[in-house]
Amino acid sequence: MRVLDLFVVAFTDVGIILEEFVPVPVNVQVLRLLRLTKVFRLLRLLKRAEQMEAIMIMAAALRRCVDSASWAIIILFGCLSVFALLITSIVRDRYLSEDSSLNHDQQVQAFKYFGSYARSMLSMFELALANWTPISRFLTENVHEWWMIFLVLYKLTIGFAMIGILNSVFMQETFQATELDNDIMVAKKRRADAAHRKKMMDLFDLADRDHDGTIGRQEFAKMLLEPAIRTWLMSMNLDISDANLLFDLIDDGSDPNGMIDKEELIAGIARLRGPARSIDVKALRKQLEAA
Repeated sequence: MRVLDLFVVAFTDVGIILEEFVPVPVNVQVLRLLRLTKVFRLLRLLKRAEQMEAIMIMAAALRRCVDSASWAIIILFGCLSVFALLITSIVRDRYLSEDSSLNHDQQVQAFKYFGSYARSMLSMFELALANWTPISRFLTENVHEWWMIFLVLYKLTIGFAMIGILNSVFMQETFQATELDNDIMVAKKRRADAAHRKKMMDLFDLADRDHDGTIGRQEFAKMLLEPAIRTWLMSMNLDISDANLLFDLIDDGSDPNGMIDKEELIAGIARLRGPARSIDVKALRKQLEAA
């Protein structure tokens, strides 16, 4: 990248100097656009940054929504084409003819909205996705009040129901992208592990009353008497009804004195939190069968 910057700057300076004497066939300012290739290097770095998880989610969702977006555009374009052809035919035959009930200014306005298929398609998209009031008011007040029924039904079916369904499909694709994309799953898991570690470190500092770097059985039991601690642990689906049993399950037996250090607490709570997993039940059954 530094070589590219040096080339661009040098060639630009030479071109500016030569422009004073002879015409240069190449616009030297365009060469500066080559420096935009640095953006691709930035995009590669974004994939490694944990803080860019939102961008990763959007990129993954866009990749997964290509097929569904294509079909959604085809379906929506087809439906609006039918309405555009129908309204164009009605407006041209009844309101843009010589015996029309509209005056000249109203005919001009009607032609702007529905004078051709292209104009009608734009009006249909505007009625469905944008500000539908001006066109609706024009048709209702200047053409006929019966247009109000058609416009309200069109807005409810196309502008509300169909667009809502398409939006829900895109939302579902976004959720699936966050669940199936490997990079996003790794980033979420890493962030969850970091958050769990920080919480357990704070819990350990609270329980370690004598500040010796370990937690004893009595210290652990006293900690569980705190109402806020009990509520917090129960919110993680952790059974704290038996303090001694919970202490034994966390203790991996590495300390001969029966103490728990920080790593044991972090690993033990992570292993015990939540409902029982099928692999844990099968491992327990296997141990009982072996005994």
